[in-house]
Amino acid sequence: MLKTEKSLPSNQWIDKLENKDAIELILNNQIESIKAINLSINDLEIVIDKIVKHINKYKNSRIIYVGAGTSGRLGILDCVELPPTFNWDINKLDFLLAGGKDAMFRSSESSEDDEITILKEIKKKKINNHDIVIGISASGTTKYTVAAIKKCSDLGALTVGISNNYNTPLLKLAQFSIFLNSNIEVVSGSTRMAAGTTQKICLNIISTMVMTRLGKVKNSLMVDMRPTNKKLQKRKRHISKLIKINSDKK
Repeated sequence: MLKTEKSLPSNQWIDKLENKDAIELILNNQIESIKAINLSINDLEIVIDKIVKHINKYKNSRIIYVGAGTSGRLGILDCVELPPTFNWDINKLDFLLAGGKDAMFRSSESSEDDEITILKEIKKKKINNHDIVIGISASGTTKYTVAAIKKCSDLGALTVGISNNYNTPLLKLAQFSIFLNSNIEVVSGSTRMAAGTTQKICLNIISTMVMTRLGKVKNSLMVDMRPTNKKLQKRKRHISKLIKINSDKK
C-alpha cells in the first residue's frame, strides 16, 4: 500500500480526539512534512541547475506543469504567479490539468485515469525538446500525469517528477525526480494536507531559485516584478531606490 494511503494508529484518529488535540496532531503532521523536504535538498539542487541550463540553452523554453486534483491545482498556482512576480513571459508557461480548466474549480476525479486525452493535449501544445515539463502526483501513480511525463520524455523534453511515494512510476519515468516523504496523512489518503504542503513548498523553491538564477532577483528584491496596481507601483519605486542605494555604496 502507498504510504499516503495508510492510516495512523487508532489513538491518533482525529474524529476520536478533542479539538485541541486534533489541531495539534494536524500541525505536527504539517511540521514533519516540511522537515521532510530537507531530505530532498540534493535532488532539488540538481533539478534547479538542470532547468536553468535548459532555459539558457533554449531561449523559447516553456515551463509546463502537469497534474490532477490537488497536485495539478498547486502546479497552476505556481505557474500563474511567475509573470507578475518575475515578469516571466506568459507565452513560456503552460499547464496540463486532468479535466481541463473546469477542474481548477470543480473536482474531476475520473479524468485522472484519462491517458488518451493527455496525449492529444501534448500533441496540441506541440511539446518538444525545448520544453520543461514538471509532473506532480502525491501517489506517483496517477495515470494522467504518468502518461504525460512518459510521452514528454520520449519527445525529448526535460522532465521532472515530484511524488510523495518512493519508487513510483512517475519518479522512474521522469528524467529527474524528487521524492517528498510526507508520510501518512492525518486523514488517510487526503493528500491535500501534508503531501500538498510539501508539493507547494517544493514548487516554490524550484520556481523561485530558477528565476533567481536567471537574474530576476537582485539583493533579494523582485527587480522584474510587474507594477500593475498602486501597491505594486509603490513597491517598484521602493525597489528601484534600494537598488540605486546599494549601487551607490559600491
